[in-house]
Amino acid sequence: TSSFVMIYSLRERMAPSLEMTWFDSSHVPEGACVHLEGFVRFWNYCIYNFGEVAINREGLGDVRANVVGNYFISGPNSPGNDVVFTEGDAATTEVYQEGNFRDSDQDAIHDGSLISNAAQAAAFTSFSGADVLLNYSTGSAFNFFSSVAADVLSAEDAYSKVVSSVGASLWRDAIDTRIIAELEGRTGGIIDSQEVFRVGGILAGIDDLPTTMRAARFDTDGDGMPNAFETLNGLDPNNPDDRNFVDISPDGYTNLEVYLNSLTALAGDFDNDGDVDGFDFLIWQQGFGTSFTAGDLTDWATNYGTGVGPLSAGLAAGVGAVPEPSTAVLVSLALLGLAASRRRQR
Repeated sequence: TSSFVMIYSLRERMAPSLEMTWFDSSHVPEGACVHLEGFVRFWNYCIYNFGEVAINREGLGDVRANVVGNYFISGPNSPGNDVVFTEGDAATTEVYQEGNFRDSDQDAIHDGSLISNAAQAAAFTSFSGADVLLNYSTGSAFNFFSSVAADVLSAEDAYSKVVSSVGASLWRDAIDTRIIAELEGRTGGIIDSQEVFRVGGILAGIDDLPTTMRAARFDTDGDGMPNAFETLNGLDPNNPDDRNFVDISPDGYTNLEVYLNSLTALAGDFDNDGDVDGFDFLIWQQGFGTSFTAGDLTDWATNYGTGVGPLSAGLAAGVGAVPEPSTAVLVSLALLGLAASRRRQR
């Protein structure tokens, strides 16, 4: 059998819930006993103004969860107690918790404290029977946590990263800005509709967004991946079906998923190798007017040199230890190219 646990938010509780949601019984003999067990990695979340409780159990099936490095913060609609997890389910729940912080005093000062081993019984409640609650002194993280363990931040660092960089789009709009301000000031509240934020007929972050047009021939086959991305990765800009192929990901992600993930990459890193260097300028130059704009060049110039280590990806691939031209030289060349392009268009 196979199964997974879904972490979702109930509108009534406004908090993540853990439940068994699906299992494949196609290969289970008739009359056989099926044991469902879900595995959850709940790490580096910042949960604010969550309503009754930050996490609760919901649904049948046994669950094993690693709850590590999270920050739980009470807001105007949250209780001022220490509870962050309520079990209370008939199925067995096993939780390993470590490095979680709780700020429950509902004031504007960010001063949460560690949920220590001694304090965890007040934070993780309603465990009974076969349920298990572990910490670093009584056990260790369940082994399915090992694949992400190296990337786990402390709860404080996770909070700082949320405040500085999270958002629902490529840049922070008015909605993101408002939500982060509410988190930092411990204000806001649970709402039933975004219409409460409409002022003068305008809903900030939606009605005030400018209209931008992509360059012509940006995505010839309309598969959601721009021509430049497809060409760079050996795909066919005229074949819309290749969005669902698994050609460029060793981990089994579709080509479209790889492209969507790349959208959160460093601005100006057109080859998605983790740094902004001269090779990215060459890609911009080749795609200017079809896949890239003058604004993309500005992004490249702003972030030039970011992420560059002792060897760039291109050099590591054997291009050779040839010094890259300076930013000023490359920008000058780009401006010349822009001017020439505009002259040809007149």
